[in-house]
Amino acid sequence: MKNLIIIVSLAIFPLTAQIKPDTLFFDPTTGNYVIKYVGDEDTLVTVIFEPATKINPLVDAEVSLSGQGDTLIYHYKVTNQKNGKQRLQYFELEYSADFVDVTQNRWTGRKIKRPVLEGNRISNVETNRYFWAGGIGIGLGIVAEGFRIKSVGLPAIVNAYFQGNVPMTPFPDGGPPPELDRQIAKLEIFPANRVIRKTVAPVLPPEPFIPLAFLDTLLSYTRQSAALGWLAPPGQGRDRDEDSDEDEKPEHGLVRNIEQRLNKAKRELQRQDSVKARRELEKLVKKVERVWKRSQDEEKRGRNQRMTSEAYALLKYNTEYLIDRLPKKKGEKDDDDKEDR
Repeated sequence: MKNLIIIVSLAIFPLTAQIKPDTLFFDPTTGNYVIKYVGDEDTLVTVIFEPATKINPLVDAEVSLSGQGDTLIYHYKVTNQKNGKQRLQYFELEYSADFVDVTQNRWTGRKIKRPVLEGNRISNVETNRYFWAGGIGIGLGIVAEGFRIKSVGLPAIVNAYFQGNVPMTPFPDGGPPPELDRQIAKLEIFPANRVIRKTVAPVLPPEPFIPLAFLDTLLSYTRQSAALGWLAPPGQGRDRDEDSDEDEKPEHGLVRNIEQRLNKAKRELQRQDSVKARRELEKLVKKVERVWKRSQDEEKRGRNQRMTSEAYALLKYNTEYLIDRLPKKKGEKDDDDKEDR
């Protein structure tokens, strides 16, 4: 297992009748795994596997329009919080849309092979979705910026994976027995041995594009954003919407008012009135812009934001994408209908 990230603590002494069989167990006092097996010449080998998860990372993503048509720029900021125990080394991002361009700054990326469990078999799968800080990684309390991507993909909620910096040392004596070796391999199988955080990244638009189904996606993004603290976090005006429209009630709160606006648009689409649905969605975009501006002002005053950059990107750019595919006047067909004729 030469690819394991481990710290080796070798204790070799003559084998006795009291020696225990091959074992792998977690030590809660250190947060490490202890591996014991019989090596060459009847000696007991003890290896300490230190997980690369003794970190508490934060990832912030901002999305903005580029000057190149529908291309979006995704800016990422990664923080290795002080309450971790390791330097932050690896950052892996999920996405499904191709990149138009990548600006890495002090980040580096390359193709790697990562172990994945397929049934009872472990396979190495190649991926080019791996980026990490150069040198020995990001120190505690340090913020790393400069990684950004350009893509025509739409913002979606995805996983980001992180690993701390841990020394890599091969097993001595040719490694452990096969059965124990398989148990150890599972410590490294993706996504094990990684800290997972939610962020936004570009994904391919659904094909075929169905407006009603896409509205359900927007409703899901709204609810997930609230659950993740990206939208109307507790303790910051969650019970009152100061940016409500005339047909909304401030006491319903921001999340509920957004959901009601989306549901109104959904009902209009179900009635096959795309024009009225479009008007509802245009109101939503204006509301999102107002809330985002207010949130930026709140941040400058040191307050919690009512809408983070992630929620803003999800609601603004996905809603605009849907609006662009609905007719502006009665009697017009939407884009899909036009293509079918």
